Formats: sequence, structure tokens, C-alpha cells
Amino acid sequence: DFVLDNEGNPLENGGTY
Repeated sequence: DFVLDNEGNPLENGGTY
């Protein structure tokens, strides 16, 4: 499963929350 940020965008390494 993908981890999503607070806008529902897929996060990669160093993604912002």
C-alpha cells in the first residue's frame, strides 16, 4: 500500500506530512 500525505498524494523518502 502507498502512504499518502495530508493531500492524498503518494509519499516517497523525505515526503512532507
